[in-house]
Amino acid sequence: MAAACRYFYEDFSEFDADAAKKHLRPVARQPLETVRAKLAAISDWTAENVHDAIQGAADELGVGMGKVGMPLRVAVTGAGQSPSMDVTVQAIGQQRSLQRIDMALAYIAEREAQA
Repeated sequence: MAAACRYFYEDFSEFDADAAKKHLRPVARQPLETVRAKLAAISDWTAENVHDAIQGAADELGVGMGKVGMPLRVAVTGAGQSPSMDVTVQAIGQQRSLQRIDMALAYIAEREAQA
């Protein structure tokens, strides 16, 4: 159980290979950039405000929550499964979440360059 929750208390340097292959594709760049901007703008870091940022990104892009939530889940947890994203991102913290999204965006850019 502790290993499944490592992303809450320990940084990671690699994403789960299967989850990254499926969800950190070039098509995920725009959703991640959009949700990152919305998360960065939150001044009161609560699960409700995180949820509103994720939903706002999906609404702005005209896509379902999964198109934003799944790349975000892999970005902030390194894996394809986690508890609800609003609570997970809130618990991980704003700065750490933003840093992990940046790492995912760099991963996507590297995939684009190799294509």
